[in-house]
Amino acid sequence: MTNLIVDDKDREFYFWMDQNFFTRHNSVVGSFTTTPNPSNSDKRYLLPNPNFNDFVSFFQYNLIREYLTEYKLETIRMTHFPQYPSRLESIFLFESEEKAMMYKKIHPEHVYNRELKKVKSNGHYIFSIHDLSWIDFLNLQLSKDEETFENVSRSYWSGEKVKDNSLITKGFGWTREPQMELLYLGRIDF
Repeated sequence: MTNLIVDDKDREFYFWMDQNFFTRHNSVVGSFTTTPNPSNSDKRYLLPNPNFNDFVSFFQYNLIREYLTEYKLETIRMTHFPQYPSRLESIFLFESEEKAMMYKKIHPEHVYNRELKKVKSNGHYIFSIHDLSWIDFLNLQLSKDEETFENVSRSYWSGEKVKDNSLITKGFGWTREPQMELLYLGRIDF
């Protein structure tokens, strides 16, 4: 598990900060702190809609596709990688300004109207490092079976890189340069 780090050594990271009221307030205060779920296996936030039926229209699929990806990733994490930070509780960080800018280039819609901040760890923390390209693959508008979701999710949590694997979509090979993100639990200071 070389992609899981538990430490208290000072480290610097980069963070795309949303400019809403709450994050602006925290940046003025000078820090963010995550509060992880103590059991790290609480599925309450993963409950599917009880009114959802078996038929999924294209419209419904487009609405739930990214949630489905997060749902599958989280269920695999809870089952096989419970010691890793949850994507639903973490602060998403980058190890360098260069990696943060690469993320912006590939995902401009995610960083729209956000400001890149350099932050520093404070105290005890845990983070894991993952290739975000796995999530991009899962979010492609294609039908994926359970085995594909399982294999890709395990590769994501294991810290494997997409470029080191063979992915096929629409009969063609699919790859992408690694986009390494950090899932961080702890305190960061601005």
